Amino acid sequence: GAYHYNKASSVSVQNPEDLGILAGHLEKAIVRDPQDFYVRSLASVMYNQFTSILAATSTTYTAEQYQQMLNAVVSTADGSIAVNPYNAENYLFSAELFRALASGGVDGADEQAMQRYALASERDPHNPSIPLFQARLALQENDNEAAQTYLEGAIAKKAN
Repeated sequence: GAYHYNKASSVSVQNPEDLGILAGHLEKAIVRDPQDFYVRSLASVMYNQFTSILAATSTTYTAEQYQQMLNAVVSTADGSIAVNPYNAENYLFSAELFRALASGGVDGADEQAMQRYALASERDPHNPSIPLFQARLALQENDNEAAQTYLEGAIAKKAN
């Protein structure tokens, strides 16, 4: 796994736009050594591929193909949780993915993000960053009262 992860790292430095090769090395790393970090890295690459395709001025993808790509990204992100359900980082990564989707107007993504933030907080209850992320999502959803509550929670955690 480490060999292919290192190959992926070298591709990302030398040819950062070559996401397909990068994803291929990460997939090989996961097959050989299913580490949650490898799975999160692959989900990140897949999300970058997805957003690049969305940003392209001319594409031949159908709405169904976009949905399939998005489902694959979400499934891979959640795969890191399946590999290690005790690591708060896996839930935070998935939550941030859903927060980004919520900012793009994907229905239900904000609720999915909040659920994952809550699960991350259960696993890392003293982490002041988690309520900051929750506050950012609340502001994104125009819920200033909830954002203030989350910010106060972050400050309280930071003081400890």
